[in-house]
Amino acid sequence: MNEDRNGRGKSGGDEGGEQPPDLRRRHWRRWMGWLAMAALLLLVMGALLSLLLEIPLDDVLAIQTAVHTFKWVGVALQGVVIAVIGWKWPAIVRWGRARGWVREHEIRQVLGLRAKVVLFLVVYLVMVPIGPTTIWRALMS
Repeated sequence: MNEDRNGRGKSGGDEGGEQPPDLRRRHWRRWMGWLAMAALLLLVMGALLSLLLEIPLDDVLAIQTAVHTFKWVGVALQGVVIAVIGWKWPAIVRWGRARGWVREHEIRQVLGLRAKVVLFLVVYLVMVPIGPTTIWRALMS
């Protein structure tokens, strides 16, 4: 017989590489949750787009102008989130370690990435939500 004391094969796991049924069910349920959320998001976006198509163009432009005035609120909130990430970086790394995303031997290296992470997030904030045209307009006015 090709088994150890615990009744397992010499490879240490199930022969044939199959997962136990409960793990397969859990894996399937997790993906079904994500698929359901994606379907719901698609449904909501479709409904919003169909409503948007019924609104006259002048009203759409007025809504766009009104929303544009609140752009700085979103940028400020994103700046606060970046500051909190930089401030709480060790706690975020510990949380990642508890979730299994950061291994024990990687902790020091990941903790040292704080400056790079914050720099990347600031560059993202400047390039995407703020944008070069907004910066250009602010400098020229």
